[in-house]
Formats: sequence, structure tokens, C-alpha cells
Amino acid sequence: MEHELRSVDPTAAIENVKTLEQIRDESLASRTFAMHLLTGFSVAGSALTLVGIYGMLSLSVVSRRRELAIRSAVGAQQRDIRKLIFGEGFRLIAGGVLMGTALATLLSRVLRSFLFEVQPSDPATLIVVGALFLGVGLLACWMPVRRAGKVDPLEALRYE
Repeated sequence: MEHELRSVDPTAAIENVKTLEQIRDESLASRTFAMHLLTGFSVAGSALTLVGIYGMLSLSVVSRRRELAIRSAVGAQQRDIRKLIFGEGFRLIAGGVLMGTALATLLSRVLRSFLFEVQPSDPATLIVVGALFLGVGLLACWMPVRRAGKVDPLEALRYE
């Protein structure tokens, strides 16, 4: 780059030659760092939430094992038991998504400074992110729901 500048004006003093892209990157470095930091915190928070959903439903299945076995013994089908546990997880996840959407809308003034070309209350973004969390949360429910469906009805009789 210095060669091209010297070919135009050989007497020009040339120091700290930078491209426009480098200047732009340097000016956005603090915002880019903040964005990456917030993204990392949100991924970590999301992972902890999913582990929490899984743990809560697993604990619920384990602590209600006798109840589920009695339900199964008196005629409840496996799909009915799975729907019961799945509904419990769905209510938890849907409540979290609704609260997160409400908080994101309320805190939009704070979030606005961290977003580029997206409005914090953009309906499409809120719907896509909510659906993504709902889907991933329901995936976290899968193992506890599957375990609840396999409860043996004879287990209820063994306690008696």
C-alpha cells in the first residue's frame, strides 16, 4: 500500500497506513467485544436453563414414580403418562418464553445500544427466538418423558 502512495507523491510522509476496513474494525472493537460477551452469557444461561428443565422434570418423574405406577396400574396408558409429564414441562417452558419476551420488550431501551440493524421489539425476531427456545426446551423434556412412560405398574404393588 505504501508503494502505491509513494508512486502518487514520493515526498509525502506516510505513517500508520490503514485500510478503511481496519479503521472501522478498530472503532467497533468495544461494541463487538460487548456483543460477543453478551452472546456468551446468553448461551451459558440458555444451557443452564435447559439443564434446569431437564433436572426439574427428572426429579419430578423420580419423586412421582409411585404415583405414575399407580396411574399405570389403574389403566392409564403410557401415552397419557407421557402427556402428563410433557404438559408439565411445556407449561414451564412456555411461561419462561413468555416472561423472556415480555422482559426483552420492557428492556428494549437498554438492548437497543447492543443491536445492529435489528429492533429489540422486532416481532419476527421475538417469534423465532421464542420458537427456538420452545423447541430446544421440549427436546430437554424428551428423556424424562420417555422415562415416565416406562414406569412399571407392578412397582405400585411392591410398595403395598
